[in-house]
Amino acid sequence: MASAGGTSTAALKVQIYEACKPFADEDPKHVFNQVFILNLGIIPNDDPAILLGVAQALVNEKLFKLVSAEGLGWRLRSVDEAKRYVWPFHAVD
Repeated sequence: MASAGGTSTAALKVQIYEACKPFADEDPKHVFNQVFILNLGIIPNDDPAILLGVAQALVNEKLFKLVSAEGLGWRLRSVDEAKRYVWPFHAVD
């Protein structure tokens, strides 16, 4: 799926994940909200619709976990942790 400006959701997803990773490595409970992610300067034109599509793609792949902390936001999961989850939201034994 292409976004405005020709950057694909898949490419943006990787860029957002990689930009958030150092913060999650430092504090695994760090919550990434819309303002934080837009301030990374990765989402074209700071378009919230594009951000929502990218965040949804990360949630679908279990790399982002939706949380409520002073509003809605996301926590980062490691790739290994994300692989342990399958639909509908339960851990694989």
